[in-house]
Amino acid sequence: MSKSVVRVAVVSDAVLPWHQGGKEHRYQHLLARWPEQNLDVTVYTMKWWDDAPPSGPISYEAISRRYAMYQGERRSILQAGMFALSTFKMLWKKYDVIEADQMPYLQLFPLRIVATLRRVPLVVTWHEVWGSEYWRAYLGRAGFIGSYIERLASKIPSVIAVVSEGSAERLRQMGVAPDKILVLPNALDRDELSRVMPSTMAPTILSVGRLVGHKRVDLTLRALQQIPGTTLGIIGTGPEYDRLIQLSKELGVAHRVTFFGNVADHGAVLGLVKGATVVSLPSEREGFGMAVAEALGLGTPVVSSNHSDNEAKNLISDGTTGSVIATGEVSELVAALNFWLTASLNKDTISNSFWNDHGELSWDSVATQYANIFKNAAQ
Repeated sequence: MSKSVVRVAVVSDAVLPWHQGGKEHRYQHLLARWPEQNLDVTVYTMKWWDDAPPSGPISYEAISRRYAMYQGERRSILQAGMFALSTFKMLWKKYDVIEADQMPYLQLFPLRIVATLRRVPLVVTWHEVWGSEYWRAYLGRAGFIGSYIERLASKIPSVIAVVSEGSAERLRQMGVAPDKILVLPNALDRDELSRVMPSTMAPTILSVGRLVGHKRVDLTLRALQQIPGTTLGIIGTGPEYDRLIQLSKELGVAHRVTFFGNVADHGAVLGLVKGATVVSLPSEREGFGMAVAEALGLGTPVVSSNHSDNEAKNLISDGTTGSVIATGEVSELVAALNFWLTASLNKDTISNSFWNDHGELSWDSVATQYANIFKNAAQ
């Protein structure tokens, strides 16, 4: 192997196609581009496959058996702990730099030990900063423990690649040295989006994302009750799935709602997004908002919330490419959805406006910036 090739160990408990989520899609796009950057990449994860791991330019290796990611509505502490312990196996692997994602935090502590003993840099992608307030909402009285772990974990990496400027500022407020932080946003494949055809199965209103409480899909169902003659599609799975089905029945809108579940083909997801009239994502917490970016890149307006932890709102030009509403306000959501449902939409205009504002969201550019980080850190 050429000496100029940098060996990168990507450590993540979940990857596509076995588990869907924002971080998984980010890695998918980057992994497809890193070999072209003279990087030799191996992904170390849980054993998601039944037989042999997939073959190709990216190698996959299991360092842990597969554990359930969630226990009820929350991330499994057992899974986080067992995966963290498994990362000690990295002591005996061959690499020049470790790249890990922040979640679920615990694995960063043994990885720091591994990186120190192996004398290699530890680069961590930071998707979002929860902070003490959200930890209290998530874990109740035990939230201070999660907040403390997050704060400690933020001091561990050699370099932090954070996906938004808002999250970067929160890390600085937590005491992370500014020279350790680089903003590398999530991005889009503009050529891919330009080829997407609208799905004939698309509903009027669409919701996309993991079905967890902070996504506030319940608000969209409640808004639908006040907008007759429209249909809603919900793409995603998660701990809220059964509760949302029950809520649709209680609200009397179940006959107008399609729960698509997990749509494995991302092209099919994009077709539904492009075919919808408006996307409703009133989430209270987004580290970036990939679903919002994709919708706007396709020319479909998005309604989202103004919550301080929702970085996705920064992708929307209020009144031009979508609407930003008060957090948790069903009446405002109804008004915003009605506005876009009755507007004379030109999806090309919305898409062009979005790209004019966010032309930096290119996966090729982000992959190159990562490669430079890896190469500089490994010197």
